[in-house]
Amino acid sequence: MDIDATVRSEVLDAIANGIVVVDADARVLVWNRWMVEYSGIAADIAIGQSIRTIFPDVVGTRFENALQQALSYHLAGLLSPSIHRSILPLYRNPDDRHRDQRMQQLINLTPIRLVSVPACAVHVQDMTAAVLRERRLREQAGELACSNATLRAKLDEIEALQVRLGEMRQRDALTGVYNRAYLNDVLEHQLSLARHEGKPLSVVLLDIDHLKKINETYGQQAGDEVIRVLGSQLLSTLAETQIIACRHGGDEFMMVLPGIEIEMAARLAEQWRSHLAGSHPVFGNFGLQATVTAGVAGYPRHGKTAEELSQCASLAAYLGKHDGGNRVVVFDPGTS
Repeated sequence: MDIDATVRSEVLDAIANGIVVVDADARVLVWNRWMVEYSGIAADIAIGQSIRTIFPDVVGTRFENALQQALSYHLAGLLSPSIHRSILPLYRNPDDRHRDQRMQQLINLTPIRLVSVPACAVHVQDMTAAVLRERRLREQAGELACSNATLRAKLDEIEALQVRLGEMRQRDALTGVYNRAYLNDVLEHQLSLARHEGKPLSVVLLDIDHLKKINETYGQQAGDEVIRVLGSQLLSTLAETQIIACRHGGDEFMMVLPGIEIEMAARLAEQWRSHLAGSHPVFGNFGLQATVTAGVAGYPRHGKTAEELSQCASLAAYLGKHDGGNRVVVFDPGTS
């Protein structure tokens, strides 16, 4: 009894991978039990045959090329399932064989010498579970990325909604311009910037003329329409500017003009006055005639606080209305 041969056979058969050894002519010398189980070919049939005869579909493949490199040039080869399809017809179970669903294989080809004759050891590992696990991990990563993208979109939607809600809290519902609470904050902030940067700042108070008469004649909804039209006109002229339009009171708008001198502020106030005077807000079957009187004041000439500037602009507008309205008045420090 050849004890060494028995030991070698038992060891090779105990290995949980495929072990095949071929000679220089690619004839099979070793075909272990694992290869029998997953190829369905008995060892006594495989041994002595060319591996090209046993597996004819390897002819012309990367496997045959790597085998020839190992036998002819003593170069090792590696065939990974991530790059090469399942080259050898090996199946994990009969159902896979019927479907021709081969196991995923990692094949190492190692050149060896048997009694000074070139040979090659072919080591086959079943990588199906690892490949399926990697595939599932990639799918889960894709699902997670999709979930993260969906979550990010939801968070962005919530943030946008919060911004809109915050904006709504700062806006006057009727006109869309900023409300009085926002005016108090922004005027203080802009004054602080003007002091720090040594720049001018102007305010314009626009007071709608005879709004009470419009309300009494046509109803309060008509007066609201005049207010709405003025707010809309102001917003349309302020695009891409730093000028801030705010609702100051029932029939008043306060314009905050950062970095703008009083003279320029007066010219802008005249444009707003002229614009409204030339429009005729429609209410029902009526075309309403509406005008505004503007009072202009500026930092630091007329005041250094928000309260002082507001009072100066209000007084200038009051004097303008006293003189008939529909005009622009720049505050005069000499006015009693």
